[in-house]
Amino acid sequence: PELSSITHRRLREYCDRHGYALHISDCTYDPSRHIAWSKVPMLRSALRQRRYELYVWVDDDIYITQPEVSLEALLEPYPFEHA
Repeated sequence: PELSSITHRRLREYCDRHGYALHISDCTYDPSRHIAWSKVPMLRSALRQRRYELYVWVDDDIYITQPEVSLEALLEPYPFEHA
């Protein structure tokens, strides 16, 4: 929780800066499995909604060190096709 309060704030600032939507979840989507496995049903649900062109998952221990660099700039050298 202490680490998350720092990393979530930084992630929120990053998303605000670049105009990205942010969804932070700390609930269990499948109580029969460890909470780490909740990312699978959560992402499946999000993908079914088709609200965004790109979805990015990060764990809560990520810390953005270069907030001025957008995801688009990071992905640009790696073109990919999506269905």
